[in-house]
Amino acid sequence: MSHPLYWVALQVALGIPSRKVTLLTDFFGDAEGVFAATEEELKRCPTLTKREITDILKRPYAQARAIWDECAASGIQILTPEDSAFPDGLRNIPDMPCVLYVKGCLPRFDLVPAISVVGTRKPTVYGKMVCHRMASVLATAGVTVVSGGALGIDSCSHLAAIEAKGKTVAVLGCGINSGYLRANGVLREQISRNGALVSEYPPSSPASRYTFPARNRLIAALSLGTVIIEAGEKSGSLITADMALEQGKDVFVVPGSVMSPDFHGSNRLISEGATAVFSGLDVLEAYKKDYFDRLQMNKAIALHKEHIKEQVVQVVPIAESTRPQKPKEPTSTVKKQKKLPRPMGKDLSADAELVYNTLLNAERLGVADLLARTQLDAPCLLRELTKLELDGCITKDPDGCYHIANSIEE
Repeated sequence: MSHPLYWVALQVALGIPSRKVTLLTDFFGDAEGVFAATEEELKRCPTLTKREITDILKRPYAQARAIWDECAASGIQILTPEDSAFPDGLRNIPDMPCVLYVKGCLPRFDLVPAISVVGTRKPTVYGKMVCHRMASVLATAGVTVVSGGALGIDSCSHLAAIEAKGKTVAVLGCGINSGYLRANGVLREQISRNGALVSEYPPSSPASRYTFPARNRLIAALSLGTVIIEAGEKSGSLITADMALEQGKDVFVVPGSVMSPDFHGSNRLISEGATAVFSGLDVLEAYKKDYFDRLQMNKAIALHKEHIKEQVVQVVPIAESTRPQKPKEPTSTVKKQKKLPRPMGKDLSADAELVYNTLLNAERLGVADLLARTQLDAPCLLRELTKLELDGCITKDPDGCYHIANSIEE
């Protein structure tokens, strides 16, 4: 069994990611055996390039030691493929990482089911609500929620899992000590206390446009399945979905409006065969049989029922067209009256309601003022005033002004 420093040195020599880690270790036995090989022996290893051979022969032990020291100072654990805690899911991908840097407590993925929940960095209110419900139900059931630690859906899924007192793992596209996304610094600390921060990049490695697509394969590999909450046509979460499919994993998608570009990528995945899901229970159903003794389904069902009781979207029917009301003129010199409810048992016409509501917002008005504010013609206004007065809704003063019956000044 090689010392972890040899694995770190191999990572430095080959770069991240590399599809040759498994090939080299199978050929030479382990990471230490790679560095014990001569140049001629390295040349006999298939697919190694001249540059890779040169970098291995440089024996980058000093760089490896610097990384080791930084990890020790930061409380970051180094896991290699020879460690029992190294996730099996990562050993089974063609570009297996040489090293996994971990801060926190990495769950046993062979014992506890894990589901990744990913999506856009700029989610809609709908997307955030669905993500929170989905991740909280999964975490309540005992599932480890895996995501990328980024803004948007990633952060929402991590927070939901933490609030549900569950476990969550963030797979970063940079080093754990990187200054990238300092706004998520507090969240990262919470994740490390309720699960783990994970990266294949050395602690101080910066983020780049290349590191995130590479990171996505690890998110997929650690999970039984991947849930896409909200993805536009070019969303990075679609890469995670592709990686999951390549690895033979399940892909679940939350449907969205066909009119919204925020869901074009999501809806396309469904049209291509991904499984549409509407709640965390839909996802759990796919694994209930194999993980029945490890899932707390009763708790998940209870939480799901609570979510159902919450009204998120109310569809309001379009009312039939009524007479448009003119905007009310500001009145700074008149005291406002306490608004009274519409008279019980009175079936008012649209014009009558207009007159009644106008008087609600004024102490008392004469016919001239009412004509100006309601924009009704004189015969119509007088007719409605008479009806309202006969019904006891309004009262006429001796000076000819009208006001709401029994109104009380504020």
